[in-house]
Amino acid sequence: MDSYHRSLGDEAMQHLHIHLSGINYGPKGEKNHLVMEASDLDFRNLMRALHVAGVKGRILSESPVLEVDALEFRKLWMEVSGEGKELLQPQDPGQFC
Repeated sequence: MDSYHRSLGDEAMQHLHIHLSGINYGPKGEKNHLVMEASDLDFRNLMRALHVAGVKGRILSESPVLEVDALEFRKLWMEVSGEGKELLQPQDPGQFC
């Protein structure tokens, strides 16, 4: 992250645009994208590194099951960053009365 930050600068680190999935490589290079659970990429540590570096932006899933993995990315981010905890907490039933 430090290398990216030095190369791109503060402004770019606040507007990152990342395409993410595991990748299956063959002798000639990239063959296809993998579902998150089949990949050897450590998504949790990647999310931690992004959080610690204070980056902002968006991550787009390139997984063959993009809707499923996009929700997993979101869940991991929320666990690592603590963002969205209020969305995960049960609401007081009388709160909206």
